[in-house]
Amino acid sequence: MNTTNRTLDWFFRGIASAPSFTACWIWGGRPTRDGYGTFGKATRAHRRAYELAVGPIPKGLVIDHLCETRLCVNPLHLRATTQRHNVLRSVRTMPNVNAGKTHCPSGHPYDEANTYHRPAGGRDCRACSRRKRAA
Repeated sequence: MNTTNRTLDWFFRGIASAPSFTACWIWGGRPTRDGYGTFGKATRAHRRAYELAVGPIPKGLVIDHLCETRLCVNPLHLRATTQRHNVLRSVRTMPNVNAGKTHCPSGHPYDEANTYHRPAGGRDCRACSRRKRAA
């Protein structure tokens, strides 16, 4: 048995449940503190699943769980994407919640004319900023 086959065999033995081809394949190993499975000492199981099924992860991209299940290693549920897209696609994150807001807390619209986009991310209402400076 060559190295690739041994790796695949070892990987598939780590899957705790795979009821069907399209369902989540739950990684059976002990999860990390943030809920991801590990393969070997330091590799995240979902990243290894993507590499085994698709190929190398393109530089600068992360692996997104389309199913929102961190222990899932089904390659059909994994996609290489930017960290920004990964965070904004998730329904459970504050950046995603904030990105969906159309008005500031004072009711001013977040539109082209009234919105300042901070270099490090985030945005501010120009009308509120002017009012604070005047006060």
